Amino acid sequence: MGRRTIVLVVALLLAGLSAFAVWQFLRAVEDDVKADIEVVDVFRANQRIEPGVDGATALTFIESSTTNQEFLPPAAIVDQEALNELFVAEALTTGPISEGAIVTTDMIQSVEEVIIPRLSDTIAPGRVAVAISPSQVAAVGGFVRPGDRVNIVATTAVDVGRFLETITDEDLRAFFFGEEEEPAAPEVPVDEEAGITPEEALAAATPQVFDYTETVLQELEVLAVGAFVREAPGEQPGLGPLGGEILVFEVTVEQAERIIWIDKFTDVTLVLLPEGYVPVETEGVTGDDIFSIVERLQRELENLEARSGG
Repeated sequence: MGRRTIVLVVALLLAGLSAFAVWQFLRAVEDDVKADIEVVDVFRANQRIEPGVDGATALTFIESSTTNQEFLPPAAIVDQEALNELFVAEALTTGPISEGAIVTTDMIQSVEEVIIPRLSDTIAPGRVAVAISPSQVAAVGGFVRPGDRVNIVATTAVDVGRFLETITDEDLRAFFFGEEEEPAAPEVPVDEEAGITPEEALAAATPQVFDYTETVLQELEVLAVGAFVREAPGEQPGLGPLGGEILVFEVTVEQAERIIWIDKFTDVTLVLLPEGYVPVETEGVTGDDIFSIVERLQRELENLEARSGG
């Protein structure tokens, strides 16, 4: 065996001894660390558990696990029997339990201990809550959120004949408008050859029913949308439509009466308002604003006047 070979063998032996010594040292350190670690049994959620879930259902999402005694929460449940006693159908989870979280006793309460919030507690003094259920499209595509402010726009078919009957009836006029004197009849040319009265001429030149759209209430605050309430809107990580939910408004008593009537007898559309919106007065929109009906009526009246020799 040559000299170089002997040197190489000795070097390899020394390297092996050094590696073994290092391994022994690290193993000793690991044993010392493990000696100071006390592992205890715990229970963890294997998926997110929402608040308000009954204990029996929540129990199906909990599994056994372990943790270092040093990191054990004070109220951690470490016994299967204790877990089964707490997570029963008559109990509810008190808050969201994250996936992987160690289950503790304060994550579950009996139904008697749970304080159920009331929507009425969030209403300001002197105001009331009233609800409507518009479609998703009518509710700004479903993007209305608790705390938003909206205008209510109503569309309905106005019966001119019935309105004229109301204002010409003394009792009805006094009841609805508080007026006693009959309003003056509008000046309408009379077709004497045809033998028609001014009222008949007006009726002939005026559509009996026309659709009318107007902003009827402005700056209404949305108290709740479905299960989401203004004071506690819940977790909404991204802006997405809530859908055609029931919307609850916080309004005055008079506004509540108007909303109830509007909801029953008109088609309702909501208009979402930006911050700093200033209410504006509107005259509403009729078919004439879209289709120029008044111009046609004016031509009819001019023809009527020409035939009457006016």
